Amino acid sequence: MQGKGLITIVAIVLGLICLNELLPTWYASKIEKQATAIAGDNPEKYQKEIAKLSKDTLNLGFTKLYYTKAKDKEMKLGLDLKGGINVLLEINQRDLVNDLTNYSTNPILIEALNKTDEVQKNSTKSYIDNFFVQFEAINSAKGTNLKLADPELFGNTTLTEVKYNTPDDQVKSIVKRKIDASVGTAFEVIRTRIDKMGAVQPNVQRVPGTARISVEMPGMKDIDKVKKMLQTSAKLQFWEVQQVPEMAPYFQTLTSMVAVKGDSMGVAKNVNFMNLLHIDKLRTNGVANVKLSDTAAVNKILNSKVGQSLRPSNIKYTQFMWGYKPEATDAESLVLYAIRGNINQKAPVDGAVETANISYDELSRVVVDMQMDSKGAKEWKTLTEKNVGKPVAVTLDGRVYTAPNVVNAIPNGRTQISGNFSQEEAKELVDVLGAGKLPAGAKVVQATVVGPSLGQESIDAGVMSFGIAFLLIIVYIIFYYGGAGVYAVIAMIINLFYIFGIMDSVDATLTLPGIAGIVLTMAMAVDTNVIIYERNQGRIICRKKYFRSL
Repeated sequence: MQGKGLITIVAIVLGLICLNELLPTWYASKIEKQATAIAGDNPEKYQKEIAKLSKDTLNLGFTKLYYTKAKDKEMKLGLDLKGGINVLLEINQRDLVNDLTNYSTNPILIEALNKTDEVQKNSTKSYIDNFFVQFEAINSAKGTNLKLADPELFGNTTLTEVKYNTPDDQVKSIVKRKIDASVGTAFEVIRTRIDKMGAVQPNVQRVPGTARISVEMPGMKDIDKVKKMLQTSAKLQFWEVQQVPEMAPYFQTLTSMVAVKGDSMGVAKNVNFMNLLHIDKLRTNGVANVKLSDTAAVNKILNSKVGQSLRPSNIKYTQFMWGYKPEATDAESLVLYAIRGNINQKAPVDGAVETANISYDELSRVVVDMQMDSKGAKEWKTLTEKNVGKPVAVTLDGRVYTAPNVVNAIPNGRTQISGNFSQEEAKELVDVLGAGKLPAGAKVVQATVVGPSLGQESIDAGVMSFGIAFLLIIVYIIFYYGGAGVYAVIAMIINLFYIFGIMDSVDATLTLPGIAGIVLTMAMAVDTNVIIYERNQGRIICRKKYFRSL
């Protein structure tokens, strides 16, 4: 047969390529089975065993297999086979409205937003539609005749399309379009973050007519990490910090009040508030060093109506924020910071980050270097000039990452975050900042883990159906066609090997429908064999030689 040698060479080379592509899948599966056998259902122990076993290598002569590299190159399985995480996110549209009104403190606007929040809980309409309804009702009831194009509402520098005489209907159309565009921006940011997390063929979709985004991530198991990555706004804010001398009188007043009205503040009357704060153990620019077990009680006291009503004028708008994580010198406590707020709680510096990179300080500690955008750089220069010798807090989503003293004014927008990071934590922060900031806060409405049980059941069912179909085909072909059937079975096995190898080499994802497709491919191969062999049997019956019939 002409070209037989070439076909053989191509088949061998293709087989070696497929073998090289499938070996990582086999090795990663082998390591994970060993870790599961040792750790059982304990996820923490499983991760430790994986870390231990991943240090081993398998030398096959022509290649070396490492678990981390093998895991990256293994065959991708879909959500129905591997399990994973299903998340439904909702973008906070109140934040979007506040941004479009330039954080206006107009009482009609604030009341309309508050009423919309209540109505939205039991409404099927969009948030912005309900807002316009509530605004018109309150505006009419109070007889204020306030127009949406008013400078205190949407007629500000944020919305240049809105002029002082723009009709309400036109303003509504502009606002809706802007909000829809902002949700679209959030969609792109979230998709970028998911790509940085290494999820295999994630499915990210906007839910039509809402500000919700549906996310499916096959293979992901750490739901807390996923929630944190997706909900983080990546909106770094920089605030002035109030210190202990300014806060001490208020803390003393609270301590006395807890002894009298502790029940209405959510704690027992015998709780000594000052003792919970451990101010004497402070090593940072915070106002308290609270044990982790006491943070809930401190929150209740500070956020209670009684506690809020006792605030003097100098801390009327103060925001109390916790440190990002315990200090290295005291792993059992969190630092509480007093952030100097304002009537609309808008940060003095609220600029986007253009670049963020992992670096190391002079003591070889992991830090994150950042460059702000032009707007943020100008605001940062003003803030640092004003606070030379004083602390400035760097916050992200209501957590203080660091609060160093300003030595000199910083004119170029460059800054550094040092928060006792591990390498992994610094990478997560850089990934979030690098993906861009969300235009508004996002909350997880629903998070479902498609656990190993569902995934494993699907895998078992798929493998069983595949195995039964394959076995029946082998038995039928060999029984009916004898020696020729054996060759056909060998050819089908090689074909199957090629299919999986090529799928792995092009990073295709194997799903249950994919398995069904492979079974169908085998069935078609059997049909082909039946046609060929039946024709050959007919020729042999007609007394033609076997090889001539072929």
